[in-house]
Amino acid sequence: MCGIFATLGTMLEPGQIDRVVTSLRHRGPDGWGHWHCATADVSMVHTRLSIVGLSNGAQPISNEDGSIVAIVNGEFYGWQETRRTLETKGHVFQTETDSEIVVHLYEEHGIDCVHHLRGEFAFVVWDSKEQRMVAGRDRFGVKPLVWTQTGSKVSFASEAKALFAAGVLRPRWDMTSLAHAFTHQYMPTTRTLFDGVRSVRPGSVVIATNDGVRVVDYFSPGFDPQAKGATAANVLDALTEAVKLRAQADVPVATYLSGGLDSTACTAILSQHVPDVHAFAVSFDDAEYDELPFATQAANAIGVDLTAVSLSGPCLLDATFDAAYYAEGLAINAHLPAKFLLSRAVRNAGFKVVLTGEGADELFGGYPHFQQDQGADIAGLDPTLRGIMVSDGNDDSCFHWENAFGFVPAFVRAKRRNGEIAQSLLNNIALPESELVAEMREDIGRDLRDLPPADRSAYMWSRWTLAGYILKTLGDGTEMANSVEGRPAFLDRAVHDIAVHQTLEQKIQGTNEKALLKAALKDVVPSSILSRRKQPFVGPPVAATKSGLEMILEACKTMPFVDTNKIEAVWRSYPAQELESAFFTLLSAAAIHTRFSMETP
Repeated sequence: MCGIFATLGTMLEPGQIDRVVTSLRHRGPDGWGHWHCATADVSMVHTRLSIVGLSNGAQPISNEDGSIVAIVNGEFYGWQETRRTLETKGHVFQTETDSEIVVHLYEEHGIDCVHHLRGEFAFVVWDSKEQRMVAGRDRFGVKPLVWTQTGSKVSFASEAKALFAAGVLRPRWDMTSLAHAFTHQYMPTTRTLFDGVRSVRPGSVVIATNDGVRVVDYFSPGFDPQAKGATAANVLDALTEAVKLRAQADVPVATYLSGGLDSTACTAILSQHVPDVHAFAVSFDDAEYDELPFATQAANAIGVDLTAVSLSGPCLLDATFDAAYYAEGLAINAHLPAKFLLSRAVRNAGFKVVLTGEGADELFGGYPHFQQDQGADIAGLDPTLRGIMVSDGNDDSCFHWENAFGFVPAFVRAKRRNGEIAQSLLNNIALPESELVAEMREDIGRDLRDLPPADRSAYMWSRWTLAGYILKTLGDGTEMANSVEGRPAFLDRAVHDIAVHQTLEQKIQGTNEKALLKAALKDVVPSSILSRRKQPFVGPPVAATKSGLEMILEACKTMPFVDTNKIEAVWRSYPAQELESAFFTLLSAAAIHTRFSMETP
C-alpha cells in the first residue's frame, strides 16, 4: 500500500512536493518518487510501503517508451499470470512488483484495464498520447481516492490532506456533507467532509483532460434478484483461494481476530497454508463490549499466537483526535480509536500486512438489521447494538425514504434516531430531509424495488456504510495511519461472484444469519464460534462520559455551527449508551476541525 498524488494543469514546485510527501508519509514510509511532464503540466508523487518487489518497486512506473506513467496504491492478486500473458504480447517489465501490470494492461485495454484487475487498489495513469489522466478505484472502495477540480486543474490523492499540503485548496467544511453525517451518519459515495473535495466512487474511473472531466462506472455491488443458487463448497473454495492469494507478500502477514465467524475463518484458512500465523485482538476494559475471551478461544482452537491489545476509556479518548485526522471521517463510537490503536500494535510488532474479515456480513447476511428487515424477532439481540444498527420501532417520519426507495431499512431508522440527537447540538446546518434523501437516491443509481427487502438494505449498506465508513474510515484510515495494509479476503472478486448467487432471504434463516457461509465453514471454524451470534465491533461509551463531555466542550469552542450551550443539557437528559453515537460524531467532527484548522463557509 502507498500514498498517491497527481495533478493535471499545474506543475508542483519542490516545496509543494516536500509537503505532499510529508502528508502521505504514513501511507508510504519506505521511499518516495516524483515525476513530471513540463509540456503537459503534469506532476505525480508516490510514497511507498514496500510489500512486493522490495528492492526494485519504486514508483512512478512507466511503459517501455515512457508514454504511459502510473502510480498505484494497493495490491493486485494473480498478477504473476497477468504479467506472463502480457509478456507474451511483447510487453517488457522493469520491476518485480504487482503494480506494474496497470501500465501494460492500460496499454492493451485503455480504461477497460480495470476489468482485468483483481484486488484492492487506487491508481492514476497519465496517457501522453491521449493527453489524459485516468484515475480508477477498486470495486468496493477498499482503497481511497479523492479528487478536486479548480478551473482547468484537476488533482487526485489518496487523502484530502495531500491536496491541502499541495496548496490546491484550503481545508473547509462541506456543510451539505455535514448535514448528511449529522442526519443519518452516511454520505453519498462521491462526497467527503471537505468543500471542493470529491471521492472517486468505488467501481468507477475518472477521466480528466484539459477539456473537462467525465466519470465511468464499471461495477456496482451485485445482489441478483434471479439468484441461481450457490453451494457451500463453492463458497469455501473461493474464500480459500482469496485467503491464499492475500497471503502472498515479501513480508510477514498477520490477521485480526475478534472471535467472530469472519475473522476466525480467515485466520483458520491462513493457518492451513502459512506457518506461525500471528493474530491480534482488541480487549476493552468494559466486559460488555470485550470480545477477547472469544478471540482467545478461537486462537487456541486454531493453534495461532494471539496478541491482545488492552484498551481503556481514557486511552481511547486520547487516540480519537489522531484517529479522526488520519481517517478523515466521522465515527459513531470508540471503535475508531480502538482500530487505530490495534493497527499501531500490529505495526509495532513488525507486520505490514494484516488479513481482515470485512465484507462477509454484506455478502452473506450477517447483520441483525438485515434480520429485522425480514421481520425476524430480534428480542434477544445484544442490547449494545440497539440504536446503532437496529431500530427500536417504526418511525413515521421516514416517509421520504419510503417514497424514494419503497422501503426503509432498519439501519436507516436507527441512524435517524441518533441524528435527531446530533442535530439538536448544531446551529442551523440541517437541510430538508427530502433534499438529503433525494441525493442518496440519485447516488444509488438504480431502482431497487426488484430486490427483496434485505437485499435492498444490503445494497444501500454496501454503497454507503461498507465503502464510506467500514472500509475507508475504520479500515484504510486507521490501518494506513500506521503503515499497515489491510487485506479483506471476503471482498475478493471471486467470493463476491459466488455469493450473489443467493439472495439474503436464502442466506438468513430467521435469526440464523449467514447460513450459507456457516455451511461452508462447518469443518474450518470451531463449532462454538460457528454458533455464536453476530457481535459487530463496537467500542464502549467514551464520548458520553464526563471526560468525553469535557473534551467535547473544549474542542467545540471554535466550531461556529455547534451550539455549546446545549451540549451539557443534552448530556444530562439521556443515558450514556443512548447518547454515545451522537456525541462521538460530534467529538470526531471536533477532532477534524481542530487538526485540520478547518474553515467554515
